[in-house]
Amino acid sequence: MLKFYILVSSNPGCLWRHFSPDYSALPKNQTEVIINTTNELERRDLVQFCKDFDISYTVTKSNGTPGRGKNSVLQKFLQSNHEYCVQIDGDDYLTPHGVELYQQIAESGSAPDAICLKNQVSMIPGRKISDKKLSISKFFTITDEQVDYQELKASMLEDGVSAENAKQFLEYKKEFHSYCDKYVEADETHSRVVFYSRRAAGYRFRENIKIGEDTLHYYDLKDSHMQGELRMVCNDEAPATYIYRQDTGGTVYTETNGFQDWAWMKNFNTEVQKLFDSGKLWDIDLPLLEIDYTTPPCMEDFKVAGPVGYRKGNRVVWLPANASMSCVQRLWQDYSTPVEK
Repeated sequence: MLKFYILVSSNPGCLWRHFSPDYSALPKNQTEVIINTTNELERRDLVQFCKDFDISYTVTKSNGTPGRGKNSVLQKFLQSNHEYCVQIDGDDYLTPHGVELYQQIAESGSAPDAICLKNQVSMIPGRKISDKKLSISKFFTITDEQVDYQELKASMLEDGVSAENAKQFLEYKKEFHSYCDKYVEADETHSRVVFYSRRAAGYRFRENIKIGEDTLHYYDLKDSHMQGELRMVCNDEAPATYIYRQDTGGTVYTETNGFQDWAWMKNFNTEVQKLFDSGKLWDIDLPLLEIDYTTPPCMEDFKVAGPVGYRKGNRVVWLPANASMSCVQRLWQDYSTPVEK
């Protein structure tokens, strides 16, 4: 019923995380690796990794854009007999809670067509090579008011960006926030779609840009939800289901020359403006995903952006933020307010 697809274009060493019991522990019989790269050596190494560890894989034709790779995942899914899929970038991974949750949703008989995320979690290595410690960040959960533009400008200049370019890049960022603060889920600059029905998989990513394709795809699906063409919900990532791991630079690092060139925002803003002009942007948040837990959910990774505490007197019951109110009421016999996220 549900298939997990891992999209990868490089770094075969990252693939082991998806199957390791210390990370996702994805079931191999429900998982397929989609290899989409223009680099022949990377393709060879990725194929060899999958063969060595008996992992199902498909090599698809790449044009060098993330959008093409993600479209190849959706196309492969539609060619299967599965009803739902979860799309994972190769350098990221699902938590055990995420694997369990998406399987539960797919088997519920009332799954939505698409699920996007808010309060997303990233694990970022230290700036120094000698610093092996990872820090947890919610770098997509930020509003324009929280951005210190003077500090950002100083950081750009320190990194070698010219004063003229730094001024232009900050203008791009302000325009960027003028859209995302209003039209993405509350306090988010970006909202990844991870879960698809066959109906939602019929929508395609843009292949003309290399950064921001996820957010534009989210806008397209959200518009279809608002038009009543499909049903889309948003999951509050407390605890996280999807982890962004930034051990490797990936497309963003490469295309921005090590985060020094923000010209991509100009192209992204142009695409968003087109959606605005077409009346396809909505300043209403999507309905939140609600789960009526009948058995305790996976507790192993609550240390990563932990759950919500529902308090009654001196007692607290811990549940994911997506627990339905009926679930909370069943446990407490009356409603209590979330006190911690």
